[in-house]
Amino acid sequence: MDKCGLTRQPLNCGARIMLSLFGWLCIIKLCVASAAAQALIVLSNEQQPYQIVSREIILQSEGPVPQSISLNNLHQKPSGYLQQFSPIITVGSAATDYVFAKAPAGSQIISSFIPQPGYRRLLNRYSDRLQSLRHTALFLDQPYYRHIALARAVQPSARSLGVILGPTTGKDLQALETASRARGFTLNHDELVSNDNPLQMLQPIMARSDIFLALPDQAIFNRTTAKWILFMSYQQHIPLIGFSRSYVDAGALAAVISTPEQIGRQTAEILNRFNESGALPQASYSAYFSVITNPQVARNLNIELPVPSQLEARLKEVEQR
Repeated sequence: MDKCGLTRQPLNCGARIMLSLFGWLCIIKLCVASAAAQALIVLSNEQQPYQIVSREIILQSEGPVPQSISLNNLHQKPSGYLQQFSPIITVGSAATDYVFAKAPAGSQIISSFIPQPGYRRLLNRYSDRLQSLRHTALFLDQPYYRHIALARAVQPSARSLGVILGPTTGKDLQALETASRARGFTLNHDELVSNDNPLQMLQPIMARSDIFLALPDQAIFNRTTAKWILFMSYQQHIPLIGFSRSYVDAGALAAVISTPEQIGRQTAEILNRFNESGALPQASYSAYFSVITNPQVARNLNIELPVPSQLEARLKEVEQR
């Protein structure tokens, strides 16, 4: 027997062992995947943003492919339909409301694409039922410190930040003051109560401020007042930080948002971790965000505005400190 024959035999044996182990690992992985329950995505409606969130969850999920159903179609299903899915992922406030009311005890719920104030209201409404459910949330809106960090990034020399608080945002004054101080702002604020005219309150606040922050409170920013607020910001030459793409398109200087794609991506990450460990994280704002700017407004206000990618990098740097 030559040397070549003697050296090949152990290698072939080792290779067979490695292949055998690899095969068993694949079988184990397939068994674990098949044992994992299927997730259900419940959409508040079939409009495009909700569909995008659902699509991203499905594309980036690593376990069994989730099913997706609209709330209208879910209403037609038998009462025990939700029991076969884990977790249940709700996209939007209406879907979260329904699932909180109907999910069987022991369900795991991931509420995605929902504003933080709306989620807070639902927690209060279903406080008794939620004791038998496991739940978390990924918020659609942005934390105050992120809005204020953007205000600082677009106006490095500004000293005062103006804001009007309404019934929804009034509870968060302390958080706003803390975030403002952290970025070197003095906060000028007033709080709207019933029968107040937000436009009459707005003018003196803007007059005392270097930059104004619009918060998503429906008592203040409806279709009528939003136009007047933009007009006042132009009239008084005060840049306005918005909270949505449409508001920037209408005339706000800039806004920070999380897109449906970004929300879907992070929701899929939460689902993948749940499939691996069975754990749900604490409710949180999205780690992924985008900055939108209106260069025409910047030119009108004589502001040298960095491009969105530079602003996003500055915000991420602030959050990593």
